[in-house]
Amino acid sequence: MAAPYITKADIEARISPATVRRILDDNNDGEADVTAVDMVIQDAQSYVDARLKGHYSPIPLNKDGGDVPTEVVRLTLDVAVAYMANRHPEYVRRDGMAMLERASKELKELQMAQARLNTDTAPEPHAGVGGEVLSGIPNTPGEDDGDKKYFTDGTGDF
Repeated sequence: MAAPYITKADIEARISPATVRRILDDNNDGEADVTAVDMVIQDAQSYVDARLKGHYSPIPLNKDGGDVPTEVVRLTLDVAVAYMANRHPEYVRRDGMAMLERASKELKELQMAQARLNTDTAPEPHAGVGGEVLSGIPNTPGEDDGDKKYFTDGTGDF
């Protein structure tokens, strides 16, 4: 199994160890509960993976032992902090839902190839970028279609 995209230390670096402890110390022993931390990390990664699946490969992005692109680490942290803000808004003075919406928008930009992961190795380029483009009549390739345009969605000249 691949390592998670982010760690507890990453979350603590983002919002402070004290804040992590306050939000995820469910049994009040003075330490963030391992189960709660793991669940936040797993849920955040699942959120990111679900939006990148089908657009980038492999999922998880570090399945083959490669590095996780820094943009994915950042977005996974954004989602984790948003979840934590929603869990205990009194400790994270940010709007968790707005943070989640922003992360979702940025993930959508990755899906649509309006943004990139900023890596020269896999999983770049976006899976939907490039490829062969053919013209002709969709149901009978190879036939001359003259100057008419045909589209597989049923629009165009027929």
